[in-house]
Amino acid sequence: MRNLILEVNKNIELMNIILLTSRYSEILSERFGFKVDFVDYSNEKYIRDINDYFQKYSDHEIYIKLEEMIKDGFFWFLL
Repeated sequence: MRNLILEVNKNIELMNIILLTSRYSEILSERFGFKVDFVDYSNEKYIRDINDYFQKYSDHEIYIKLEEMIKDGFFWFLL
């Protein structure tokens, strides 16, 4: 392969950030009975920066809606 085209989709990235900064993994872990976040990224600077930035939005309505969606069966494979 000579060329590799890589694109970061900002919509998918935002969705993953919202899931990462929510209780998504915690709720699913409780539901399934085992830890669902397979990779620990907590020591990565990018993830720490995301968590620091999004902390001020922790009471945003998207997190409330997301918890409702999870309880209704929403599932997204988050790497």
